[in-house]
Amino acid sequence: MWSIVTQNIRFCGLPLQDSFSGLERAKLQRFGHCLAGLISRVGLHQLSGITVLKPYDLIEQQVSAGRLAYLSLLVRGGLSHFFFYQSSTELKEPEQFTLFGLTIHNHSMRFAVEWVLSTATMKKTNIKCKLGYFINVNSVNLTVNDPVLRDRINRGDRCFADGSGMRIAAKHIGVRICENVNGTDMLPYLCVAAQKTKKSIYMLGSKPGVADKAAQHLLKIYPNLNIAGTQDGYFRTEQTPDVISRINQSCADILLVAMGSPIQEEWLEKHAAQLTCKTALAVGGLFDFYSGNITRAPLWMRELGMEWIWRLLQEPKTKFNRYVIGNPLFLIHTFIFNRAKRGFQS
Repeated sequence: MWSIVTQNIRFCGLPLQDSFSGLERAKLQRFGHCLAGLISRVGLHQLSGITVLKPYDLIEQQVSAGRLAYLSLLVRGGLSHFFFYQSSTELKEPEQFTLFGLTIHNHSMRFAVEWVLSTATMKKTNIKCKLGYFINVNSVNLTVNDPVLRDRINRGDRCFADGSGMRIAAKHIGVRICENVNGTDMLPYLCVAAQKTKKSIYMLGSKPGVADKAAQHLLKIYPNLNIAGTQDGYFRTEQTPDVISRINQSCADILLVAMGSPIQEEWLEKHAAQLTCKTALAVGGLFDFYSGNITRAPLWMRELGMEWIWRLLQEPKTKFNRYVIGNPLFLIHTFIFNRAKRGFQS
């Protein structure tokens, strides 16, 4: 605080922590006249778990913004510090940890995408399709009363921490989650990587026409992307062998399954051995976002971990139980979990 009084640093300014590459550091020299600050766009994204692949762009936007944007950043930064900040000496960053009985793999977005691509590159020699799940507040609420689902998720090959709720809960057990690894944010990075490595993607799930629409949208952005095929999730049980046959005949490397929990996890585990694709991800409502049926929350809401409010406003009937009832329920589970953990340690 004394540094602010003496004007050595500002409330909002350049990031205090130097985590830039040599090239980025060289580019930042043009901002040499700017002071460092307690709050920055880069730091805000890191604090809330949003992937930062181009920190220079965030800094350029921050420096060129006006006073109103400065005040907005100050407020967002203050709130984000209140919800998410904890001293680095108090938090560990393990590669894997257990939360609510679920095994979470603590990866960055870059590492998660590399895992998907690396498994998709493996030669299929009697190796079961690798399964990846995104674990969020709803996942926890479902598994608390459903040990079958919990065990099914734990048998997956990767479970990524998805959302601010998981970040807050992990903080209470002394764990820092690297980044918010969710399917919606992952897909653009996955598409870019799939283009470069010439890996194909099959999209299974959602209502009729939604996967097709999402695929068309993605191809406009990533024209060299190989989408091996699409299939809605509204097929009868007796049609499952035909659906699996079409997926296998497409020679897809990566399968995205958007059926919602717990259906998608059950479907994937039941049929993983029959699939010839190397990797499959359970992605929930992902296709709705990329089809344009549902819009993504503004960035400032995501920075504050409030994306769920945006979803609730768009789909009040279908999301009421998940958010209005589910979020307080998750906080209760977190409280009980913490009390039990302290009692066990004492």
